Amino acid sequence: MIDRWPLGPRAELSSDNIHVAMGGADRTVTVVNRTTKASKVFGTFPRELAMVRWSPDGTKLAAVDEAGELKLWAADGGLIKEWGPTDMGLDLVFSNDGRWIMRIGTSKGDKLLSAVAGVPDRDLEVDNNFGTTMGVVFAPGDKLVAAGGQGRVRVYDLGRGSRCSRSAPR
Repeated sequence: MIDRWPLGPRAELSSDNIHVAMGGADRTVTVVNRTTKASKVFGTFPRELAMVRWSPDGTKLAAVDEAGELKLWAADGGLIKEWGPTDMGLDLVFSNDGRWIMRIGTSKGDKLLSAVAGVPDRDLEVDNNFGTTMGVVFAPGDKLVAAGGQGRVRVYDLGRGSRCSRSAPR
């Protein structure tokens, strides 16, 4: 049993079921090995953490704070990349292959963030009238990504980097 949890309820188990990433009101991302009970602080944020997430293959860990600041680490704790705050951070989603991340919560347009060092981020077609993104899902094969919120959904073709459909508001 892990006896020290951060103040916030954000936690995620790695795909190998050994490492637990935690963070919250204490603004610190900590990873605990469930077998050895050893813990390691990966980093801190200026604001409360909104979410921590492992990549699908467990080789990377990302965390976003309530202002949208996002950091990405290798599974050993080495910082790979970081992105400054937007205006709001609720969650983040990795693509199925772990190469891309999308922030959830920003109202400043959708951006595909590269989870690979040296690969640039990609701006997606911005819809300034859309509002806050509340959910994101990558389709199998990572060719399409859907972002939704406030009764609308946008679907992006990642091959073209443009929106291929948008639902009307309810």
